[in-house]
Amino acid sequence: MRKAKVGEIITFSRGEQEFTGRVSIINSNSVIVEISKHDAKVLNYDTNYTVVNHKRYKVKKQAL
Repeated sequence: MRKAKVGEIITFSRGEQEFTGRVSIINSNSVIVEISKHDAKVLNYDTNYTVVNHKRYKVKKQAL
């Protein structure tokens, strides 16, 4: 599995649901992902950013 790059679209799971977001920041063990405001509400988050471990996502669409 390759690590995502800034701007790429990834998919990841929270519980039984799958979500999609755009990578904003890359850390050594994780990425910070911007998700939709709707998804943030579904997840009961105060912000539309979340942290996803490199082992827990798949790259859906490469950055241009």
